[in-house]
Amino acid sequence: MASPAASMSRSLRDIVDALEASSTVSFLLNRDLHIIYCNPAWDRFAIENDGAELVRARILPFDLRRVLTDDLRPYYLSVFKDSAKAGAVRDCLYECSSPQAFRRVHMRIHPLQAGSGFLVTNAIVLETAHAEPVVAAVEDYLDSHSTIALCSHCRRSRRVAPPTRWDFVPAHLSRQLSNVTHVLCPICLEYFYPKAVDEVSC
Repeated sequence: MASPAASMSRSLRDIVDALEASSTVSFLLNRDLHIIYCNPAWDRFAIENDGAELVRARILPFDLRRVLTDDLRPYYLSVFKDSAKAGAVRDCLYECSSPQAFRRVHMRIHPLQAGSGFLVTNAIVLETAHAEPVVAAVEDYLDSHSTIALCSHCRRSRRVAPPTRWDFVPAHLSRQLSNVTHVLCPICLEYFYPKAVDEVSC
């Protein structure tokens, strides 16, 4: 089987060689924001979190914009655009928890030379057991369409009454749930995404 770097430039081959041995979940994007490479750590993380269908052999190449939720897409597209324009690394801190563990992840976006794309690394900076979860009936979170509103950043779920209460319910993070819609809660929108703008293209 050919190396994943076989058809890449020498500089990209050097990057890929380093990423193949890295424990940090990493991937390369072309200028159109299509994932053209992801490393073995990506596969390990996917499999450990019930995402075997997301291993690199099954998804590449893949349009990153397809997995950005509507509320986060404008923000991240603007971050990539700013990184490319400035030729500077951009840092983002986000939560990537599972029903079993609370995780905080540090994302670094590195623009590649000549505007050819980006190297993105995702290092887990905190992983711990969940605090005692809120005990509530699932009906407390179902809206009139039987949908659960989940904050894309803090991963809390909105109670339907009162609508201003957001609870962390690990069970709602299961990939098996099909009735979850992603939004931003008022606190995360104010403090983490105040510069979210209308959708732009890189």
